Amino acid sequence: MHKAKLISILTVIILLFMQTAFANDYVFSGNQPEGPKYKGLSTDWWASWYLQEFDKYAPAPGSDWTEHVAYPAKVREWLDKAMKKGWVINTIATQPKVGAIAIQVNHADNYANLYIVREILEDGVRIAVLTKKGVKERNISFNELSGVKNGYIFKGYIYPEKAE
Repeated sequence: MHKAKLISILTVIILLFMQTAFANDYVFSGNQPEGPKYKGLSTDWWASWYLQEFDKYAPAPGSDWTEHVAYPAKVREWLDKAMKKGWVINTIATQPKVGAIAIQVNHADNYANLYIVREILEDGVRIAVLTKKGVKERNISFNELSGVKNGYIFKGYIYPEKAE
């Protein structure tokens, strides 16, 4: 009985240690990796690709809502931060603009999905997504974008334009 309990406790401790150790690989701390940067953010950080793509459509100087270089805004907060910086946002999935960043959030695990809108279709959008295998483009319907899938819900678009 005691041996099984000890094994259970050790298993929990090991899992907690692994979760903490691996989580640190994905948390952007003040010690950014060496190497190329975009607007002060490591290009090794997946979200910086979306900023670079957005800036191809946006007026200069482009994205400016990740002002704390050492501690960039959490992606799920980009919509609010962009709005405070004067960017036009829209929370209606059926009103995209080419070049916009579309954001879906999962409140249960605090993750976010990002997409770059490449083309507006009759019933959806053609999006670009950065994957582990490179950039992929695909069509996504407005129903899929605005519905709940795997816990993700549509939060909004950041348009590549400033409010007047």
